Amino acid sequence: MAPRVSKSLLQQQQYFVEATGATKAVAQQYLQAHGNVLERAINAYLDEAKNQQGAGALGKQSSQALIALFDRYVDPDEDLVTTDGALAMFEDLGIAPDSVAVLPLSYCLDAPSLGRFHREKYVAGWQKLLGSVKETPEEILAQQREAIPQLLDAFKQDKALFGKSLYKSVYEYAFLFARNEGQKSLPLDVALMLWDMLLPHSPSFSSAERQATFSQADFDSWKRFLTEASGAKVITRDTWLQFLEFTREQDAIANHDFNAAWPSLIDDFVAWARQNTQ
Repeated sequence: MAPRVSKSLLQQQQYFVEATGATKAVAQQYLQAHGNVLERAINAYLDEAKNQQGAGALGKQSSQALIALFDRYVDPDEDLVTTDGALAMFEDLGIAPDSVAVLPLSYCLDAPSLGRFHREKYVAGWQKLLGSVKETPEEILAQQREAIPQLLDAFKQDKALFGKSLYKSVYEYAFLFARNEGQKSLPLDVALMLWDMLLPHSPSFSSAERQATFSQADFDSWKRFLTEASGAKVITRDTWLQFLEFTREQDAIANHDFNAAWPSLIDDFVAWARQNTQ
């Protein structure tokens, strides 16, 4: 390699291009970053390219291992995980099928509905959740098992994940996840089941460990109103979303503003609750 001191800047750029196959713009960038020292610039470029190739190979290997893990659960007739495979997957992960952990995991893996997982979304979701993915299915399964309690903790504390509030994101996702295909509303019994799973973990829900804005007594009143007094058969998406915001209001029932843009079902609940609860 010719000494750097004998070359002009243009000559250095040209030599960089010839030695690396990079563009002139990249040559200029690396030379500037390394004080126009040609040898250092070329070495830095080649080292980075080598590292990227290694990372790419490792990423490909990890992706193949994730696919192999997915294929343990796949329904070959549909080329996706369906109910039986999902149950086996949950068992391997140490998750009870009726556990609330199913919801944040399904959200992270972008499951279109209960117990159904697509190959590409499964791989992409676990890569995002795990970050550095191991190279064999068994090693990855061990990583996944370790990640589940952390995911559940982040959900309960409403930490940010993928740049969004995890609890609120999962709550919003649950409506779309649980509704029947082509339907715009949730059957009341399904909505109640989801609320039973989700609300006790909401940051706005009061418990023995946490004082917040919505109590178990408030929740019991809401369920009693829906089943005994409302006449509702379904829950609309607007009511589903706004109910979470309602639970976050301080003294939501006592201080409810009927002139605000709440769904009529929530207004009716407050009026009923004021007459029927102490």
